[in-house]
Amino acid sequence: SSMVVTTGHGGDAAGGPQSPALRRREGNQGDKLGAEDLANIVKSQHDAFMRVAGMVAKVHEDLEEVKLLYRRAVNDIGGAAGHPYHHAAASMPYVDPFKMADMKELEEEQRVQAKIRAGVAAAAATAPAAAVAQVPG
Repeated sequence: SSMVVTTGHGGDAAGGPQSPALRRREGNQGDKLGAEDLANIVKSQHDAFMRVAGMVAKVHEDLEEVKLLYRRAVNDIGGAAGHPYHHAAASMPYVDPFKMADMKELEEEQRVQAKIRAGVAAAAATAPAAAVAQVPG
């Protein structure tokens, strides 16, 4: 008899047909996965991650195109004499919302990294004192 592990929708976790790596045989190995099974699972996961990475890259490319179109549209509006928004755009400096978001994200990343460094430094400073306290004397 054989035992099949499923995800509940008749396919693998990536939505494809059920992978042979997800099937386990009872008998000579019982419920244990063999090296070949593990290799197949790792390959299936790798393939799924690569598909997701490709989709993320495509979304990123599409977003960059939308940003470019937005910037061109804003430049067209701001520079078009006679356009209803011309005076408002010309009287106020243009602030690129994407650049602002990138700057905010960078600041947040730097804040998180500084917090991590401070935590590591604090842990390193207390580690020798804790080690000395554990030495029998």
